[in-house]
Amino acid sequence: MVRARSRLPIALAAAVVVAQAAVILMRPREGVIEPDPVSARSYFSAAEIERARDFRGPQFALGLGGMLVEAGILVALVVRPPRVLGRASRRPVLVGAAAGAVVIYGKRRSQLILAGLVALGVLLVALTVLASSLFLG
Repeated sequence: MVRARSRLPIALAAAVVVAQAAVILMRPREGVIEPDPVSARSYFSAAEIERARDFRGPQFALGLGGMLVEAGILVALVVRPPRVLGRASRRPVLVGAAAGAVVIYGKRRSQLILAGLVALGVLLVALTVLASSLFLG
């Protein structure tokens, strides 16, 4: 196990070098073109812009929740890896693929749960507004 841990920094450094090489290779050669200033109001109505702002908050919360769940799954896999992954150390690609599948499955499941909670909150707000309008006339 000590030998595998000693290779981890080398693998991380190699990943950083490859990512930086990709950035350098994909950068435009002539420089960046400055965008023209454009107002959102020239394409969208005020109601559409307000709707987009209202939509942004829950989406940010869903994204943040998904990231937290994914980080939790990764930490759990590192701290206490399943026995199945430990026995398959002769096939590191298979172990990596299995761990990736677990992370993806957990993230998708958490996104569905978080989206359901948001939908439940929206439903409760709608019912509250409906009930108050019935009582107030």
